[in-house]
Amino acid sequence: RLRRFARCLFCEPGVADEAVCASLEAMIAKQMRSGGNVVSTETWLFQFLIGIGRRHSLNGGGPSKSGAKSGLKSGTTTNGTKMEGDCPRGLDQAVSELGFEERAVIALHILEGLGLDETAELMIVPEPVVREHLKTAKTRIVCHLSTMAL
Repeated sequence: RLRRFARCLFCEPGVADEAVCASLEAMIAKQMRSGGNVVSTETWLFQFLIGIGRRHSLNGGGPSKSGAKSGLKSGTTTNGTKMEGDCPRGLDQAVSELGFEERAVIALHILEGLGLDETAELMIVPEPVVREHLKTAKTRIVCHLSTMAL
């Protein structure tokens, strides 16, 4: 679950896997210093990945334009939604071209099935900001896919 989330955020499997490893190492070190429960640990891991992603994005990192993958795959999301067959052609590219914050909202709200309030809490931003990122992401994805259909 964490790896899938990271791959959607970073759109570069190698960078995503390194971020997951870094977050797990940091979490283990933190857990050794203080006791925590599974829910708080999972929340902390998601927030840690978001922090790494924001720094990566600010430092000029982001999806490479050639071969970028959003991490969206066929199967079942954590909220039980079925995604039969391959994702629509171009969806990976459309998601990978979104800004980091928009990809984070898509990954948390749609892929992980979290509510907008939970997404806002994990991203440490107000819920209206999450709503705006979701609206922007949807608009850009629809625009991208509609230009492909022409």
